[in-house]
Amino acid sequence: MKATHALTAILLVAAVLSAPAKAARVEEPGSTACVGNTAQDDNALRKRTSGATNESTTSVVITCSVPIVSLMIPPNDSTNVVRVRLALFNGATASRNIGCRLVRFNNGPGGPDPVIANVTVPRNGRAVMDIRPDQDRHGQTSFALTCTIPPLMTIERLTLDTRDFQWMPME
Repeated sequence: MKATHALTAILLVAAVLSAPAKAARVEEPGSTACVGNTAQDDNALRKRTSGATNESTTSVVITCSVPIVSLMIPPNDSTNVVRVRLALFNGATASRNIGCRLVRFNNGPGGPDPVIANVTVPRNGRAVMDIRPDQDRHGQTSFALTCTIPPLMTIERLTLDTRDFQWMPME
């Protein structure tokens, strides 16, 4: 019995020391989070409070970002982007495909780590694109999201879910 209690106490202490500290959600309208990659692409985007709409007759390439505030004391703490979510609206009379590429830059070896995502948005309808970067010990403190937006597509909202981890060294 005593060995069982001791093991339970050790496991409880280990769980408390290695548990994730905080989760956060940052949300920005597409009109403030996204810009065209060129002046021509940016001019094709109509930015309103409801989002950023491609009003040209051709697809445009955009980049979206949201600042992440993170105070870390290396090497024990890291902020991970655990999900990037785009809320989309298709104003066209046919369904349209949107493709995005998320490149996260981690703090450890390996450099950029791209994740490709595609979603089909129904005509005059909405869809959500979720991109979940792989998690690792080093965290993702910055990222770049680039998407090809077809005509009459609106990026209504960009949401980032982050989690702060406190890594405890094991002796």
